[in-house]
Amino acid sequence: MAKYFFIGGINKGGAPRGGAEAKNQYLIKKLQSKYKDNINYVDMTSSSLNLAIRYFRLIKGLIMHQHIVLSVASTALEKLAYLNFYLKSKNVTIFIIGGVVDQKLINPRMKKLFENADIAYAETKALAQSIQEKSSFINVKHLPNFKELIAFTPVEKSNQDNTVKFVFLSRVHRDKGIFRAIEVIQHLNKSNNDKLFILDIYGPMDLSDKDKNVFDQLLNDQYIIYNGFIDLTEPEAYTLLSSYHFFLFLTNHPGEGFPGVLIDALHSGSIIIASDWRYNNEIVPEDNLLVDLESDYQVEIKNYINQILNLKEEEFQELVNRQQKLAEEYNIDNINFEIG
Repeated sequence: MAKYFFIGGINKGGAPRGGAEAKNQYLIKKLQSKYKDNINYVDMTSSSLNLAIRYFRLIKGLIMHQHIVLSVASTALEKLAYLNFYLKSKNVTIFIIGGVVDQKLINPRMKKLFENADIAYAETKALAQSIQEKSSFINVKHLPNFKELIAFTPVEKSNQDNTVKFVFLSRVHRDKGIFRAIEVIQHLNKSNNDKLFILDIYGPMDLSDKDKNVFDQLLNDQYIIYNGFIDLTEPEAYTLLSSYHFFLFLTNHPGEGFPGVLIDALHSGSIIIASDWRYNNEIVPEDNLLVDLESDYQVEIKNYINQILNLKEEEFQELVNRQQKLAEEYNIDNINFEIG
């Protein structure tokens, strides 16, 4: 019998459909490499298993294993907290998904789940501190988000290019900043006659019917292109991402934690323009841009872009190379952790 039981959304055998599945695919691969045959798991998002089978495997795994690894969103953790009477006798490790679990600790059951756990890993230092402030009995440590950094052939780009390329890579959702990103491109094209600014959009569609209608109308703009899904488990995806000068992430999503797409941006050598929201100020490096969404951020973004485009060519290339080096900090091969 395997020693450890992993619970999380994996989408085993398929490309990850979001940040949580991406993280869990890397995590389960790392655990299987480290602990060999001592890892069993239940894939909580597997489309090949119906809900009843998934929950049967979940309960069976909890009964049969002493060491439990949880890597699910806070809403799922709240449900698992109903099993505290059972989990308190287990060795539990929690990999926190998202950035709002500290707010959920007002729930006594949730708080007890964390207090009983051997260790909880938070993706940002600020989140780890906030959790610790909720209870001194919680053993929480900072463990940043991570990726398997795939080797790829980068595309040469220059800040002297006549066409300046932007990319949006996330769920296509209002809170993720899709409409802000489009407005930035429209503003740039109206106020600059020397360059063309284009936005390529990648990610699963997650819009209300009303927002979808607005989005479809905006796609009539020749500089706004929706390209559907991109498989970030393939090196070709990073080759494609490396062709973009700027990465737009103007999110105000309330549950934002440490978005894995920011690692993708760094690894591909794209310059990040992000909102100063939640934990982004801890994640986005210097020389990139953070903007206050309550300010006149379009002007600030325009000024920043002009600053980058006016760099000497070698300075721009140094910035691109520095982005890629910074990504190594989040390379799963350089991440060390233990499970209870």
